[in-house]
Amino acid sequence: MTNDELDKLKAEHGSLTQLSHEDESVIVKTPNRATWKRFRAQIMDESKRVIAFEELVRACVVHPERPALESMLDRKPGLIETFGKALSELAGAGEKAEKKAL
Repeated sequence: MTNDELDKLKAEHGSLTQLSHEDESVIVKTPNRATWKRFRAQIMDESKRVIAFEELVRACVVHPERPALESMLDRKPGLIETFGKALSELAGAGEKAEKKAL
């Protein structure tokens, strides 16, 4: 990806993050509230839980384009969970919040 292409994506989507695992990588935007709300609804519904991370990843990936992303996920379907968990962290989800008595 060229700097011009990256600048164009940043102009369109704002702050971006590259997620990589082994020899695969994607560029994502942080989930917005609406995307996160859909993800949470799906993850809590047992009948939709299996697609929750997949839809979160698809909603947030800005590069590569859809056909290349689908090819990547066909080759390595476990990337859905790997990248989905990273997107959850970008959205602010974590194990614990720090607490400080005032």
